[in-house]
Parts: sequence; C-alpha cells; structure tokens
Amino acid sequence: MKTLFRISLIVDLFFYIAIILNALPLFCLKFFPTLDGASHLYNANIIDRLISDKSSIIHDFFTMNTFPVPNWTTNILLACTNFFLPAFIAEKIVLVIYLVGLPLSFKYFIMSVAPNNNGLAFFIFPFCYSFLFYMGFYNFCFSFIFVFLAMANYFKQEGIFSGKRTLIFFILVILIYFSHAVTFGFFIIVFIFSVMMKNLPVIFNPGNLKSIKKEIKNNRWIILLLLVILVLFIGFLSVHFTSFSGASQPFSVLCQWIFLCKPVITFVYETEYKYTTVFFLTALSIFIMVLFKRASDMKKGSDVSHKRNIDIITSGLNKSDGILFSSLGIIILFFIVPDNSLAGMMSDRLILLFYIFFIMWLAVQSVPRWLTYVAAAIIIFCQFNLVKNRFKINKELSECASEIYQVTNYIEDGSVILPVNYSDNYLLTHFSNYTAVEKDVVVLENVEASMRWFPVKWNEAKIPRLFLGNYLDFPHVYFPLSRQEPTQKPIDYVLIWGDMQKLFMEREKRIKDALSESYSEVFSNSSNTIKLFKYHAAD
Repeated sequence: MKTLFRISLIVDLFFYIAIILNALPLFCLKFFPTLDGASHLYNANIIDRLISDKSSIIHDFFTMNTFPVPNWTTNILLACTNFFLPAFIAEKIVLVIYLVGLPLSFKYFIMSVAPNNNGLAFFIFPFCYSFLFYMGFYNFCFSFIFVFLAMANYFKQEGIFSGKRTLIFFILVILIYFSHAVTFGFFIIVFIFSVMMKNLPVIFNPGNLKSIKKEIKNNRWIILLLLVILVLFIGFLSVHFTSFSGASQPFSVLCQWIFLCKPVITFVYETEYKYTTVFFLTALSIFIMVLFKRASDMKKGSDVSHKRNIDIITSGLNKSDGILFSSLGIIILFFIVPDNSLAGMMSDRLILLFYIFFIMWLAVQSVPRWLTYVAAAIIIFCQFNLVKNRFKINKELSECASEIYQVTNYIEDGSVILPVNYSDNYLLTHFSNYTAVEKDVVVLENVEASMRWFPVKWNEAKIPRLFLGNYLDFPHVYFPLSRQEPTQKPIDYVLIWGDMQKLFMEREKRIKDALSESYSEVFSNSSNTIKLFKYHAAD
C-alpha cells in the first residue's frame, strides 16, 4: 500500500513538472503567434480605449456589442492585463493561465470522480496545443477549463447542491457561456445525460414518482438558474446563428480525422501523425479494456434470476456514462453537420469536443493503476516530441510577429492603417493587428469586429469615408465602407507583408498607383518582406 502511495506521489510530481515543461515554449519566444492571436490582442486594446479614452480614434471605427454575446473570457483577460502591461507579456499571462488551468482542471475532475486514476490526467496534454488553439480559438479552448470544473463540482456533490455549491456551479456555467456558445450547448447536453445516468433506477421504476419529485425539489435552484442561461443562449442563437447549410467533409476524411486524432495535428502532418496515432491507439486500448470489464460484470449480474433485464443493463452503467453517450452523440453530429454551419469550422470543433468528452469519461473508469502509468508515459513521450517538433515553426512565427510589432515605432497615434497581405502562409493573415496591440491606431482589418458574436463590432454609423491617395475605391477592403458619413479621412499608412512581387500584379494596380503617387516608404525589413508606407499629407 505504501509503495502504491509513493508511486502515486511520484506520478503527481511528474504531472506538475510536465505542466511547467509544456508551457516552456511561451517563455522562449517574445510572441506566441496563432491565426487569431493578434486579433485578440488588438481587440483587447480596443476595449481598453473604448472604456478609458474618450478622445481615442477608436470611437470613430468601433463600438461595443450591446448583446451579451459569448467570446468574452480571453478578451476581458487580455484587456485587463494589456491595460498596464506590454502586449506580449499580457499574451503570455493569459496563455499561461490556459496551459496551466487546462491540465489542473482536468486533474481536479478526475480526482473528484476516480482518485486512483491520477495517471490518466496526462491524457489532456496533447489537447493543450490543439489545432484550434493554433487557429487562435482561445475562448473555445478556455471553455474546457470551466467544463471540467463544473462537472467536477456536480460529481463531488453527487448531484445534490447546497446554496454555496449552487452558486459556484452557476458561476462556472456562466463562464462556459461567456467563453463559447458551442461548448455551452454541448455542456448542457452532457449535464442532462449525467443527471439521467445518476437517476436511472428512479427513471425505470414507475413506483418512484415521489423520488423524482424529491430530486427536482432538491435541485430546483440549479434547474431555475440553468433555464435562465438557456434563455440567454437561445436568444443568442436566434439572433446570431441561422445557417446550417454548406458542404461537409467527405466521409472517408472524417473517419481519418478520428483515427489520426486530428485535433492534435497542427502544422506538419508528416511529422505529427505518427505520435497522434499512438495517442489514439493508447486511448482505444483502454476503452476496449473498460468495455470488456463492463461486459464481464454485466454477465455476472445476469446470473441472478430475479433481476429484470433493465436492472441488469443499468447495473452495468455508472454515473459518468452520460459523458460517454454525449460524446457518441457528438461524433454522430460530426458526420452530419456541414463544416461551414453556425460559427464555421464545425467539423474541427466537433471532433475536438468529442475527444475532450471522451477522455473525460475514459479517465474516470475503473482501470488498473499500472495501465494508467504506462499510458501516462506513452502520452508524455508523444506530447513532448510534438512540442519539440513544432518549436521551430513557433520561433519563425514569433520573429515575424516581432518584426511587424516593431513597425509601430514608425506609426503615429490617431492613424489609420490599411493592411495588404501578400503572404501565402495562412497563419500570417491577421499579423497586421500586431501594429495596433498597444497604440491608439486603427487597422482596417478586424476579423472579430466583422462577426456578430464578439464583444467589439464596427461602428458603421460613424466610420468616416476613407480614401487611399486619390482613390475612394481600392482593393483589400476588410471593413464596412461608409457612403453617407460626410467626414472624409485619408488612410495614413499602408502596411504590406509577404511577397512584394505581388504588388506588380494587374489586380493590385490601384494599390501600386496610390503608393507611388501619395505615399512614401518609411520602413522595410532586411528581408524585404515587410514594408510600411506613409501618406504624404501626414508629414
């Protein structure tokens, strides 16, 4: 017994060391760029200036979304830290909260349900740096922290909430909603299934009507609070999400995504799939072992002659199986829901949700301790090879982000910047936003403001009529054009990054002409891949 206890302590120690090592890349780089990461920093700066600086040029272009939309969690964290710290430090703080909070909350969930399974807490590490994390879907990724904590809270209380626990649970559910609507919707499904699994004996016994009424009475406050949030959620969906159309990924591709653990493949398929496949096979092996043990236990139960069939089936289920049934429902939707429906990239979202809920269930099953430790060793080996292989790309992206960030030294406050992206690397799409993460400037490309489900939106009623040199119409327009606003304003700077040869293409003629007629080059990096041009009249 003492030996097992010591081994358990050693495993826990390695878990905490793994958390530190897993977050280490953040501290080796100035920025940790992702596709939408720069946009999150930019919008955090916008929120700060909308609240604290009435004279800012930001007010002429942006306003706050008055509807209580999700996607607030990381925006408010970044806005708070970016208010008094440099942007790259604010980013580090928020990402450290995520990279530490995700494994700790997952471990807390496991310890709340199956304390002997501490080795299976390592299952979460591959999903810390998921594909959607590198897409910059921070709010979506953050939402899993609150899911783990909320479900741990539920299972610890055996589904019976006291006043204090009700408040904690309600706050966690609110945080899930204000992190991401999709996660919130599926959390409600998981929660309902978990409640049903806890009450199976009551549900299948017609004589237990009084027990059902008692259960409802005991949890009346949590039911009421959930209904309030559900009304908010339904209102949000009715206003902001209407489309379920679009093409789906081919069936064979979707099957491959499952077997290769696609959510964990980020940059280079050829170097990553061998590790993600090992992770999938490890999880599959434990899953099959659990099923065999369940089947064996049910067979023993069936030998008791007086038991009803339904009693035999329910005896083979446990309180966590609502999570499994929910994950199986998600995988069905994964094959049905079009990829471009709702918030977009639904196939990627659903496969990640499936794996998150699947490992939640798997990690709290009855598994031999030695197997949990073997699984932990395999997962850590795969995870740190993945992190090591990705670091070179992380470093290249950080260097590019830092170069664009340095361009701010040549830009004056109160300016408007037109970004022109000639890069073929999709991860650099929003890198122009690094010029506006601290200064009082407007970059005319804001992916969040162009959507309806983020805290910041374009102030369409106030945006001035912009002109590029002598032109009112020009390419690379990522913002709503003003046709009624009498105020006219020149675009003060043009930022170009990527392949400069594309500037000489026929479709870019107006940009090229405007630059040669009305702008002067004020910055060019050593590799000639980043250039900044300033409007003459701004001199």
